[in-house]
Amino acid sequence: TVFRLLFKDKSNLLSLFNAVNDTDFSDENDIKITTLENAIYMTSKNDISCIIDMKLNLFEHQSTVNPNMPYRNLEYVTKCFKRYVGNFDIYTGKALTLPNPKFVVFYNGVNEQPPIRVMRLSDLYAHKDEIPNLELVVIQYNINNLADCTLMDRCEPLKEYSEFIGCIRSNLKTMDKGEAVDSAIDYCIGNGILKDFLTNNRNEVRSMSLFEFDAEEHEKAIKQIAYEDGRAELILSMFNSGKTPEQISDFCGLDLKEVEKVIKSPM
Repeated sequence: TVFRLLFKDKSNLLSLFNAVNDTDFSDENDIKITTLENAIYMTSKNDISCIIDMKLNLFEHQSTVNPNMPYRNLEYVTKCFKRYVGNFDIYTGKALTLPNPKFVVFYNGVNEQPPIRVMRLSDLYAHKDEIPNLELVVIQYNINNLADCTLMDRCEPLKEYSEFIGCIRSNLKTMDKGEAVDSAIDYCIGNGILKDFLTNNRNEVRSMSLFEFDAEEHEKAIKQIAYEDGRAELILSMFNSGKTPEQISDFCGLDLKEVEKVIKSPM
């Protein structure tokens, strides 16, 4: 993704790490990249992770709201820890030392979200214990609204990334995808927004952006189909239980013609 490409640059990554952790590290050589790549973990790949001063940060970028991020991060951090530990014999009496993990999601989708959202692994448990034996906390930052996300005041690359994506979304209201992306790239370069990054990686950023927005539209279409299938099942279930089309229309808040169409359509 464009996010991954932007923050593969150690200078940008260091800025992001400092913003999230309220630190002021200045030496890029302090960063140890721990991102899981497909070549190593075929079934699992995180966006960006790194260690500085025994602090392990796992950064994820999402354009859709995903309540399963705590579980996904549990998988990621386990693999990161395993790689960090290496050949250490965990069955000896000597305690190993692990870096402190932090889990962060940067959200820039179209669904409304609060400036900061906390997601917990325990939210997914079947039984709610007062004190869970295993917990993992993920902080989601909504980076759509620059005014609401103070994090971006401390990380210029993140702020400019948000401006770039916002420009594409704005263009999509009146342009096709290719034109929207090209126009956003030209505008941002002309206004000093990710200027060097977009100039040096223009073709790759264009291809990635087109792919990402295609994927976003595809996901919306899939969700719409699932919603419509579920709605049709409800209408038929109510009809088969003896409800009239008028009653179903009133109960579901749907147009009567739509209800009658579902009832008459073969499944």
